[in-house]
Amino acid sequence: MRNLLQLFVRFGGLFMFLFLEVICFTLIVNFNERHNQIFLSSSNAVVGFVYERYANSRDYFKLDEQNAQLLQDNQQLLANIEQLQKKLARLEELTRDSLPRRIAQRTEAGNDQDDFEFIGAKVINNSITANNNLLTLDKGKADSVVHHAGVINGKGIVGVVRSVSNHYASVMSVLHRESRVSVSVKDKAYFGSLVWKGNDPKKMNIDAVPKHAEFAQGDTIVTSGYSYLFPAGIIVGTIDTFWVPPGDNFFEIEISLVNDLSKLEHAYICINKNRDDLLTLEREVND
Repeated sequence: MRNLLQLFVRFGGLFMFLFLEVICFTLIVNFNERHNQIFLSSSNAVVGFVYERYANSRDYFKLDEQNAQLLQDNQQLLANIEQLQKKLARLEELTRDSLPRRIAQRTEAGNDQDDFEFIGAKVINNSITANNNLLTLDKGKADSVVHHAGVINGKGIVGVVRSVSNHYASVMSVLHRESRVSVSVKDKAYFGSLVWKGNDPKKMNIDAVPKHAEFAQGDTIVTSGYSYLFPAGIIVGTIDTFWVPPGDNFFEIEISLVNDLSKLEHAYICINKNRDDLLTLEREVND
């Protein structure tokens, strides 16, 4: 105890100086928007660098497992291609006369995914156990990644870019209490907001679907396309249970995610080509 007191007596001025510096730094960052943005960008870059080095070391010991999984995936893809080729040949035979007209109609109508560019990225950090889960990607401003872009992978939606540094992006996972994604029941007009209650990383809920909507257990949930974040039709999950709370006019719907975010290793960042025009229009409407 005596030694501790002597330590404080000897270095008390230094400790007090450091303590006041921390308080000043915290006040500047929290109450100055420009300094807050600089701090977030800088910390994102440093944390991203550390996560990337850790991920590279971790992945080195998983190469055999990843190669085996890639081989299995390629085998499945080849089998799917063969089946699709057979079905396409049969379809062309049945609709030979009308096929050119249908292709022309589809070209004129356009494809929602043509409005997007996709940037492949590696997941270098991920969490699913917190109330507000985040993940980090190894792509940033230098790779044309922008703030508030949707993130998907081959199995479904992942989240939304929250902040970006030159070489890294921090993503708010769909397993985040503030996450809101517009979704709809596939092949039906009903839509609502996908939210996470913080209970199970494989379960999510859909709010704001009116109680006159018609759907069934097992129906597929997809992105609605009612925002510039995600293309329409990205699979999200399937309906497990649903009910109307007493006195409410909207369904409470629980779904099972098709995407296991605990196994996330790669992702695609969705860059909407019309993003700037849409944001400008929204700002004009809000003003």
